Amino acid sequence: MEASNKNNFPVKEMLQRFLNGELKESEIEIFIAQVKFNSPDSEYGAGVKKFLEDNNYDVNKILLWRNSAKNRVEDKLINKHSWSENKWLKIAAVLVICLSSYFLVINTNKSTPSWEATYAKDLGFPVFMGKDNGKQWMESYRASNYLESLNLINKALEINPTNDTLLYYKIVCLFETNSLDIQKPISFSKNEYYKEKTQLIFAYQYWKNGRIKKATEIFKGLSKSKFDEIKINSLQAIKVLNDAN
Repeated sequence: MEASNKNNFPVKEMLQRFLNGELKESEIEIFIAQVKFNSPDSEYGAGVKKFLEDNNYDVNKILLWRNSAKNRVEDKLINKHSWSENKWLKIAAVLVICLSSYFLVINTNKSTPSWEATYAKDLGFPVFMGKDNGKQWMESYRASNYLESLNLINKALEINPTNDTLLYYKIVCLFETNSLDIQKPISFSKNEYYKEKTQLIFAYQYWKNGRIKKATEIFKGLSKSKFDEIKINSLQAIKVLNDAN
């Protein structure tokens, strides 16, 4: 799924409907995609996103947690004599606090450094011949218009589906737009240089997803690369990750 230019993270009302178990299956699929590929604008939303990330976006786990939390609220935190029609508002308020606190505690105690500590953005290559040379996608890429570049790359791949350069920069654009899904089948470049650079992007995606062991495994493999930029970047990433432990 491609990320939008604007933030499409679910609004609070939709988050609450999800926690209340009110979304249909078709709505849940869209909801999960919006959470996965967009940035939350509140601690409540960040709590939902963090919980889903930590549980591999298993919807059942967060719904089980929600039911358990609701039951605890009913039993201990709310005076049953003062409920009436405000009962669910009180439960919802406590759930907001629980999820916000979950996000804050997880991030306050997080010792693993951000993937941005060593990630080096690929600047692309210069385009000198104007817009009629078939490299409009690279012009968009160099201007950091990654979504536009991705759309142009996909069109170019319809004509030339095995082009090494296009395949590599498609992965980069997916990463830059927060829409690289490492669980989905992806076509890889057969060119050794671009293949290793793609593996490097995947290592950073695993790191971004919190799968440090898998990221480190890839970095270690690439630390023996014959390409200096890949080797050096991988060694830097390994050092940062090791220093954090």
